Amino acid sequence: MMHTHLAKLYHLATEPRGAYGEIHGYDAGVFTEQRLNSYAAIVSFLFKTPLSTEQLSTLRTALAPFKVTPEIRQEGAVVLIPFFAPFFTAKVQERTDQVLRAATDAFVRVGAVQHEGCALCGQEGFDRLRLIRGLAMKTHDACHQKLMAEVQEAYRKIDTSTTNLVKGYVWAIAGALLGAVVNLLVLVFAGYQFVLLYALIPGAAMFMYKAAKAPLRKEIPIVLSVLSVLVSAAMMLAVYQLIAIGYETTLSVLLSGGVADWPEAGESFTSDILVAVLFSALGVLFLSRYIFKPRA
Repeated sequence: MMHTHLAKLYHLATEPRGAYGEIHGYDAGVFTEQRLNSYAAIVSFLFKTPLSTEQLSTLRTALAPFKVTPEIRQEGAVVLIPFFAPFFTAKVQERTDQVLRAATDAFVRVGAVQHEGCALCGQEGFDRLRLIRGLAMKTHDACHQKLMAEVQEAYRKIDTSTTNLVKGYVWAIAGALLGAVVNLLVLVFAGYQFVLLYALIPGAAMFMYKAAKAPLRKEIPIVLSVLSVLVSAAMMLAVYQLIAIGYETTLSVLLSGGVADWPEAGESFTSDILVAVLFSALGVLFLSRYIFKPRA
């Protein structure tokens, strides 16, 4: 199930990162989140006062018959209700609505209160309901603009820092080499070149860089692109070096004049290395859209 299904069901306003609006009398945010090997539609509720242990116990009891466990954030001020159904059938739609109805009825019973004014400054009145980090919030325009400016400034400081930068480069090189080794093993044992596997080299480099918690500086995609291309080219050189050893000759002789059984070795090398570089570069362009997502 994706957040778009719930957006249509409850006529919510939609944004690229989620949806927001009113569900059974309560302001709610909805977003899609990947969990393990599946996706879940998460419905979020933000409260002015954190729910107490007794209030949360009532909520859990209300959802227990549906085998749904609410997730608590911000010391009880945020309640998340996950839905894992892969298909949004009529039966799933009915059950989903029953779960949300049970949850909102529980909110009413325990007296859970949401913000009537701006959730950012706590003052009366608001300009509009917005989706902020997966939460539906009533906000003033000025308060929202101030928050976005602060967030962008915080990201600017992070992305211009050098903390963990060397670690990130080391991990990225390790990732690229790991991707190349996997690609090389498949090529050797399968005896066939799977061009799409070249995307594994930049993919592994990018994921390892991000896993190192290094700053996502503007030049990083370019650096990782160059790294991926160089590793791909080096891998292809290694392949032809192994071939040259098999023919009991040198790499330079193999590429310059070929051998009796393979006179066009030089042309094949040029073709193969161009393919390796091309698909590595394409892999960078494709994967960077998902790994280096714009932040807001």
